Amino acid sequence: MITAEEIEQNKGGVALSQEKPSEESSEQNTGGLALSEEKPSEGSCEQNKGGVALSEEKPSEEPCEQNKGGVALSEEKPSEEPCEQTKGGVALSEENPIEEPCEQTKGGVALSEENPIEGILI
Repeated sequence: MITAEEIEQNKGGVALSQEKPSEESSEQNTGGLALSEEKPSEGSCEQNKGGVALSEEKPSEEPCEQNKGGVALSEEKPSEEPCEQTKGGVALSEENPIEEPCEQTKGGVALSEENPIEGILI
């Protein structure tokens, strides 16, 4: 039983109870907080950091997509097509290769095999 002296010493709001308090007597609660060991929390509390509840009941089984620079990288749909190489703003692809050689110019005059300049007098 709780003695009158223990009740007088309990002014901080902590209820004093024995192992089996009687059902008729109510716990002394002067501070508004009743502490009872009859019903301890059996389940582990979820950790909460920064307001986000972390639960181990439903772990993420799928690997997270890596996101660098705001672009989601997914391994489900890899790019199978090779990137076209560009030189000077011209896309070079294997479908439409440039087979014609570039015309050589001297002094702003295009030299081609169709119209060769055979001689230039200076």
